Parts: sequence; structure tokens; C-alpha cells
Amino acid sequence: MPVQKHPAFDEVIEKKYVVNDGKISKWWKGEGLHLDFTNKEAVKWWNAQLDKVTIDGVYGFKVDQGEIYFGDTVHTSIGPLTNVDFRPYYYNSLYQYVTNKKSVGGIIGRPFSHQGGIEASVEQLSLGWCGDFEGSWSGLKLQINNIYKSAELGYGAPACEVGGFWNARSSKKELIRYAQFGAMTATMINGGENGAFTNHLPWYHGEEASLCYRQAAWLHSQLVPYLFSSIVDVHQTGGSIIKNTDDAQESHTVGDFLFTKAITSANDSVGFKLAQDGRWMDFWTKEVIAGGTTIQQVYPLNRFPLYIKTGAIIPMNITNSFSGIGNADLAGKQTICIVPDQGKSDYRYNKPLGDGTDYETINISYDGQKKVLTVDGPQELPYAFILSNCARPVKVSDVDAWEYNEKTNELRIFKKGDAFSIKINNGI
Repeated sequence: MPVQKHPAFDEVIEKKYVVNDGKISKWWKGEGLHLDFTNKEAVKWWNAQLDKVTIDGVYGFKVDQGEIYFGDTVHTSIGPLTNVDFRPYYYNSLYQYVTNKKSVGGIIGRPFSHQGGIEASVEQLSLGWCGDFEGSWSGLKLQINNIYKSAELGYGAPACEVGGFWNARSSKKELIRYAQFGAMTATMINGGENGAFTNHLPWYHGEEASLCYRQAAWLHSQLVPYLFSSIVDVHQTGGSIIKNTDDAQESHTVGDFLFTKAITSANDSVGFKLAQDGRWMDFWTKEVIAGGTTIQQVYPLNRFPLYIKTGAIIPMNITNSFSGIGNADLAGKQTICIVPDQGKSDYRYNKPLGDGTDYETINISYDGQKKVLTVDGPQELPYAFILSNCARPVKVSDVDAWEYNEKTNELRIFKKGDAFSIKINNGI
């Protein structure tokens, strides 16, 4: 069935609002024209079209690579531009429009793409969608490569399209390993055209897959306070939430305190080297290992390489026990997970206020020598602190309640307040 001609088609050609002097080009949706985003009048006209959408409360757009189909050289109102030089006019215009309309608005677009190189500007991309991969192991590996290159270029929030989008569909194991890697990026995006309502649904693969996928998804959800806080930091200082990328062994850190290595084959036995500095606690076993240690380990389907740096202070939102951290008793509390070290740890927590971009800063510190936990925040909150690998204390002073788990060597402390100091007495 032929595509219907848009009512404004002739208008934009007549007013010279399009690139390449109005020459029609073929792209993946058929034939069409690309708006000339170097032309201020064209941008004004386009924004008026977008106003018809934002009036209904839509303040986010996916900006998806249409420009690459209009030639290596694009003829614009300011002269010929390379396709690469033209792209920022397109992406940035959409970003500026939506953020001017609403501060919490944003765009999702490609950062680095194997299909076309650099797409959106580093400074004006809300969320980096690395997409159009197969659901196979090779698709996962290529997506990791794209995400790591995006992070190295300074894109703050690269995200993973779980299960890929086109061609090969994910098997059960491929989908779960995809999800576990995705949980350790800015956002888990569920693809795609390659079986979106079959193999992308974990329950399509059975109960085990459902439980493993749920675990990864809940872990990602519970880490949102940490992810948000880390994103604020990189927004202010530059860089990416995905740090210390190692493309050869497919590993990275999320922020400063979480290390992960992707599993990208059907072989559950994987070898890798931990991040070099500090010491790291295995998320699953709680074993503490020196940085730089080479690990060779078999991971069942419900586990993957994940380590927390000792000295870490990680804010979380825990409402259940699906991820393996805490349980439903912590719902409604601001949970702070601490992996003590011998020194003093200081953390500036940029706590999100609602679903937007507003936040407040809470300063949290833990002195591993003196066993003193300090919080300084602007408002009273119900806190739940989880300290790993701790000896049973004799007393915990100035708290509402505390409990100790002998099996896991985990100390939980409950305290409601805004600014306070807690002393843990081990009787030594």
C-alpha cells in the first residue's frame, strides 16, 4: 500500500525548510524529506508541529537516525555540511525544544552507533539508546562494544536494549545474560522486532527464566537512587556512569563502587580480572577479594559477576527480597548499603525528589576505625542502614532499633532523622 503524501509536503519544499534543495530521498520508512535544522524558520515551524503533541502531555521523544539516509554531504541553509556535522543540529534542536517546554523532558537517541558513528551531542542527550542488535551472543557483544565506546566518548547515560531488536532472537540463556548486563547500565530497554511478544518475555522461556529476569530487573530498580546520584555527579563533572570499561574482557564499573563483567557465551565458566584499585566484595558470597585478582568462576543462570568496592556507601530503594538484598521490611525507608573498610568513607548522595530531575544532597560518612556512622541531610527521613561483613556489636547507640544476622554477618540499623551520628560498639 503506498504511503500517503503528507499535507505539508509541498509547503516545506516551497519554503525551503528541507535539506538537499527539496530532493526526495529513500530511507527506511520509504521516500521522504529531512527538515533543515540549520534553518531557524524551519525549526520554528517544526516546533509548532510538536506543540500539538506536548499539549497532550508528551515531553519525551526518541530521535532515531533519520539523517543518515540523506547523503554523506547534506545541503543546508548555511551551506553543504558533512552528514556528521549536520547531525547535532537535528538532535540538539529536539533536546532544546523539549527541555525548554518542561525541565523533566528529554530525548532518547543514539550515542555512538556501529551503524553510523557518533550521532547525538554528548552534552544534549538525555539517555543513550544503543540499539538495533541481534538477540544472539554476537549481538550482545556488539552492543557492549557500542555502549563502552559511548561511555568512553563521555555520554553520561548509555542504556542497553535487552534481547536486541532485529534478526536473531534470544534464547533463554541469551535473554537472561542480556538482562543481567542491562541491569548494570543506565536503563534496561526491552526490545524489539525480533519476537517482542515471545522470546523477549521471560515467562515465554519458563519459570527459571522469569525468576532470573525478575531478579535482574529488581536489582536495577533498587539501584535507581545510586544510579540517579551517580548521573548527577557525571552531569556536573563530565564522563559517564559506565566507567573503567574493558572491551577485551567486557567489564566495567557502574559509578565508582560496582564492578561487573558480562557473560557473553553459553559457557557459564568465565574468567576475568577485578578492577585494580581497592578491595571488592562478591555480591553473592560476600567474600572480599583484592583488586586486580584474576577470577575463574562458574555462574549459574541466576548469578553473574558483580562486586561492591569496600568502603562503598550505596543508596537503594528496597521493597522486596527478589534481588537478594533486604526484604519487604525495608519498604518506605531510605536504605543505605555500606561495605565497611578500615578507613573513612564519605559519600554525597544526590537524592531524587520524585520522578523528575530535582534532588537534595545528603552527606553520609562511615569511619571504619571508630565505627561511627554520620548523616547530614536537609529533611527527616526513615533510614535503614545495611552493613555487610560486620562482627556482632555489643551496642549501637542513638538509634531507633538494630538487628544482627549471624548467618550473613549483616548489621541493620534503623534511625529516623535528618542530621545524626551513630556509634557502633564492638566491645573492643
